[in-house]
Amino acid sequence: MDRLIKSNLELMRSNSFGGMASLSSSESMGATGGTWKGMSCMTANFFYDDDGKIIEFSNQISAKDGEKDINFGSFKIAMDIKNKRFGIVLVIVDANSSKTAQVKLVDSAKAYNQQVNWPIEVKLDYLGKFLGQK
Repeated sequence: MDRLIKSNLELMRSNSFGGMASLSSSESMGATGGTWKGMSCMTANFFYDDDGKIIEFSNQISAKDGEKDINFGSFKIAMDIKNKRFGIVLVIVDANSSKTAQVKLVDSAKAYNQQVNWPIEVKLDYLGKFLGQK
């Protein structure tokens, strides 16, 4: 497995500060995350570099990383409560970020879904469109 994707997966599974699992435990389902095919969702916001490496899962970048040239993105995570499953259904990125980064983030989401046995195709969308901007 690609080293960058492996690094992203470690942060996605992390319960430590800056990890997706840690952030997910404090996020509400359904509110800003909405729904997907009748399932409640939550959104895990993150910051990433131009190579597609996730720096931190957070709504605000920490001071130590604030000086880097970084991009903002989100994973929309659907929760299938009935079958006790969850997975990433949408990767939302800055349209101006590099195509390399976009591909790595989608590949990271696919690898994550494979690990949690979520056989759903991951879609890519762009931040401005997602926020209703043109």
